[in-house]
Amino acid sequence: MATKVSKVKFKKIHRSENDINVKERMLLVLKVTYDKQIPAQVERDLQKQNMGF
Repeated sequence: MATKVSKVKFKKIHRSENDINVKERMLLVLKVTYDKQIPAQVERDLQKQNMGF
C-alpha cells in the first residue's frame, strides 16, 4: 500500500537525502507526480544536467 506524502514534506525529505542516486530518483518522482511533467522529458533534462550541458 502506498502512502501519500505532501509536496512540501517530500521536498524536505529530498533536500535531506545524502545519496545522490536516491536524490535524483526522488527529483524525478517530484517532477512527475507533483509537477505533472512527462517522465521521458524529465529524464532527458536530468541526463543533460548530469552531462554538464
